[in-house]
Amino acid sequence: MSKLPFMKLYTSDFFGDARVRAMPAEVKGIYLLLLATMWDDGGWISADDKVIARRLGVDVRVWRSRFKPEIVPLLSDISVPLVGRSFTQNRLQRELTKAHDLRAKRIANLGLSEAEYEAKRAVAPAKPVKQKHAQDAAPGRASKLARDKAASHSPAIAQNSEDTSYPVTGRAAGQTERSGPSPHIVDAAALPPRAMADDEPPPAENPELQRRLVADGLKRPGGKPPSLSDLVRDLTRGEDNANRKG
Repeated sequence: MSKLPFMKLYTSDFFGDARVRAMPAEVKGIYLLLLATMWDDGGWISADDKVIARRLGVDVRVWRSRFKPEIVPLLSDISVPLVGRSFTQNRLQRELTKAHDLRAKRIANLGLSEAEYEAKRAVAPAKPVKQKHAQDAAPGRASKLARDKAASHSPAIAQNSEDTSYPVTGRAAGQTERSGPSPHIVDAAALPPRAMADDEPPPAENPELQRRLVADGLKRPGGKPPSLSDLVRDLTRGEDNANRKG
């Protein structure tokens, strides 16, 4: 078996060859499979039809009648010790030699021997498989994600509030969504001042109002209307006088 992990294939050279381009698609596939088999076996394969058919996974009669006449002319014969006549391919042999030389240089740069390099590769630990979204699988984070998802789909929860512990529900939630604050809450400071009629003068400049206040005894010296405390004091004084007379 070849110690090289991959076979370098120049697709433009392979499929650009006129003899390969003339092959049917099925024959091209079997030819490429044969080249890969020879690469793994050190650059050759036995010329025995039964061995070739078994390595390619086809019936020997199909190999002889369908594929051998078109593929074998592209191969070269070699003699392998203890095997005898075998097949190889010239371009495959050149690329295999280059790959072996490059591998030998890399091992020499590491300061290792061939045996040491193979032993180091044999005991190399496998890379750990990264678990994607491991944090999302944690129970605490999963429950938080569920709460956030429920909150984003619930129209009854106030999203813009800093404290989301007390959701707005029922009729109040509907009022909040439609019109903001409750219509029953009135801000007196936000109300506009009471508009007066154009022909109604202010109390300080209304002679009729001043005469009525004087007649009622409600106007005080200085022309100022009585305050609430003045009215209460007058009422209390009137009740004391009535009690004394009685």
